Amino acid sequence: KVGAGYNLGVPVLRLGTNFTENYYNTSSTSYTTETNEGVYDSFGKGMGFDGALGYTGETFGFEVGVQYKPTSSIELQSFENSYYSSSTSLETYTDNLKSSMLAISPCFVFRTDIGFYGRAGIVLGFPQLTNEVKDESNGSNPSTSEYTSEYTGDMALGYTGAFGMAVGSGGLKLFVEANFVNLTWAPTKIEITAYKVNGVDQLSTLSPSNRVTHLEDSYTTDSRSSASSDQEGVGLKQYLPFSSLGLRAGIVIGF
Repeated sequence: KVGAGYNLGVPVLRLGTNFTENYYNTSSTSYTTETNEGVYDSFGKGMGFDGALGYTGETFGFEVGVQYKPTSSIELQSFENSYYSSSTSLETYTDNLKSSMLAISPCFVFRTDIGFYGRAGIVLGFPQLTNEVKDESNGSNPSTSEYTSEYTGDMALGYTGAFGMAVGSGGLKLFVEANFVNLTWAPTKIEITAYKVNGVDQLSTLSPSNRVTHLEDSYTTDSRSSASSDQEGVGLKQYLPFSSLGLRAGIVIGF
């Protein structure tokens, strides 16, 4: 069978924060205001395409499905506004998180004589995620910095299920189904693969400790040991959501 549909990002996790800071420094006063807004979403949302091969008897069967979610993006923004007696400045920091995923899902299937069917199984996900960051400042020394980070690491493992209805006769039927995927992914490495300042490539100026970060369940630092910029960095793992709840339609071809 082959099909396509749209997925809602459900359930969600916090991916980051939209942040605004206003700094006021005049002859009469000096103070700062901050606004923080959590960004809750899932990289599983958006269009999806899938196909499957399987075998079904009178009631039970199995199938192996392949799903592809094309690239979609989620944006985070931070603004830092500075107001002085004689001038103002603004710095804008934007994260553009772009994700896609290929997944394989072996499932058990049951069906009824009236065309109703359901399935349940596991999901083996192979996500791809990049973060395109842009930092723009229009202060006394205007500048623009841009870099791209790639997230890589282990396969994601979750579970999936669906129920739907197939109608038609003979070897060709149409189906409509509701489906869900519960899946999170913990990258094990973040690497900056592109870095520009005012349009000039500066990737070679980054030390290994700034360019590559390995993500672990835990790590230990010792203040008695001096850190070397020749060593790659280390940080904690974060589980990212690729879960979804969707509706799709397509065709089933029987042999």
